[in-house]
Amino acid sequence: MDEIIATDLHGRMGKINLGREDVTTPTLLPVLDPKNNIIPAEEMSKKFGFNFIITSAYLFFKRFGFPDDSMKIHEITEFTGNIMMDSGAYQILAYGDVEIDALLSLEIQSKLGADVGVILDVPTPPTDSYEQAKLKVEETIRRIEISLDHIKSHPETRWTLPIQGGKNTQLIDKYIDSVTEKGYLDFFKFQALGSVAPIMSQYDYVSLFSMIQTSRRKLPYNVPFHLFGAGHPMIFPFIVALGCDTFD
Repeated sequence: MDEIIATDLHGRMGKINLGREDVTTPTLLPVLDPKNNIIPAEEMSKKFGFNFIITSAYLFFKRFGFPDDSMKIHEITEFTGNIMMDSGAYQILAYGDVEIDALLSLEIQSKLGADVGVILDVPTPPTDSYEQAKLKVEETIRRIEISLDHIKSHPETRWTLPIQGGKNTQLIDKYIDSVTEKGYLDFFKFQALGSVAPIMSQYDYVSLFSMIQTSRRKLPYNVPFHLFGAGHPMIFPFIVALGCDTFD
């Protein structure tokens, strides 16, 4: 966080300076398809007042292929505010696989000029056993390791550390301990908890809140914390009180 204005419980009102416009938190990020939208991005800004949205590097790749030098995500979406790009991990969660790898996803995000980027982690849905989730957490850590050179060479993007482990909160603990011990936290200016969409669809708020609480307790307080796939206005007050600064 670049400025903290007020706090209550674990929530805070603050500002994040992303270069284009300051983002006042807590805030909701509308999800936009990079090509097809019922509500145009420009209308999101002018009519509804959003200055921060999220779109998908994987969906861009599916719609347009690898971007050439003239393609920038702000021009393509016609959105002048801040844009976060998800890596494609949500599509892995929903469909099981994607046709891009971790490094290609990073290259797409950098080429397009994303303000906030995310590495391609491996989701840990609630159907996973402990051992299945553990293997996916280990693979996400491996992907962080192979992504570091790209992240270091593209500091203009605020890169996001994805948090995995799912309902197995002890895995979230171990994951955060591991990336902390390896010194990886310093390279990420955002943090984001993933794999919550299936938990949300089951209205399993106890597990969701436990995942958020475990993550926030272990992570640096001064770094913005995003919740992927929050999805339902019913929980917005609770996730803000637990320390989520942004959510989509």
